[in-house]
Amino acid sequence: MRVRRHSNAREFLDRAENWLVQSEVENGTLYALARGLLRDDSRYEPPIYLATVERDREILGCVARTPPFPVALSPLPAESIESVLEAVRDVYGSVPGVIGPKPEATRFADAWTANSDAIWSTRFQLRSHTLSEVVIPDPSPSGNLRKATESEIGLANRWREGFERDAGIDGLPDFGGRTIGEGKLYFWDDNEPRCMVASTRDTPNVAWINTVYTPPEFRGCGYASAAVAALSQRLLEQGWAFCALYTDLANPTSNKIYRRVGYEPVGDAVELEFSTPD
Repeated sequence: MRVRRHSNAREFLDRAENWLVQSEVENGTLYALARGLLRDDSRYEPPIYLATVERDREILGCVARTPPFPVALSPLPAESIESVLEAVRDVYGSVPGVIGPKPEATRFADAWTANSDAIWSTRFQLRSHTLSEVVIPDPSPSGNLRKATESEIGLANRWREGFERDAGIDGLPDFGGRTIGEGKLYFWDDNEPRCMVASTRDTPNVAWINTVYTPPEFRGCGYASAAVAALSQRLLEQGWAFCALYTDLANPTSNKIYRRVGYEPVGDAVELEFSTPD
């Protein structure tokens, strides 16, 4: 068993892309992360970590970290976790947590916190969903989906901050020139913006939908369902085989919204965080 570190995203993808694409949704977090690093790694703190787990040149899994974020794991053989942990620990004295399939993430967390004062806890329970055919909400609210404009960067970032507060996350990239300039951020507009949705990452066959946010004063009107359905339909028409997204299982509203427009569950993952009790 060998944990083979790669010096950059291009080298990592040259080695691992054929393996990643075989389970494109299951490996979506790692795969999209590496593809994003090809374009820009400026929002992360060095050192960035990308590795393949191999036996006799056969890839068994992948590992990544883009500080300050947690370690990300693909599905991995149970017997590889100790080697992965040792390899990660050679690079980082501490990490804030781990995200990946529940068995792998739990084994990593148990091993990382063993023989120390640290403990781990579950931050998020996540579920991936895919869609290949959109169910248009009926009834659908008035309005339409449109791309955000550069004049709306301020509004988009205020809504991004609201999304972070509601979701209990932080560290999302600013919706400035790149996201809006590349046409990846959308509003559902009903005389004024009412809901926001983005598709800021992708893998070869899958477009990923994220950052769905409706301000409190506009909730309960069906804007989020309509926006997700409309963007999903647009992406499929552009040639993507599937759309995909992650939900927080603790949020029944969002899970209901996505099932309503045709998303079906694929698999579960967890994000575990490490801490030291006072």
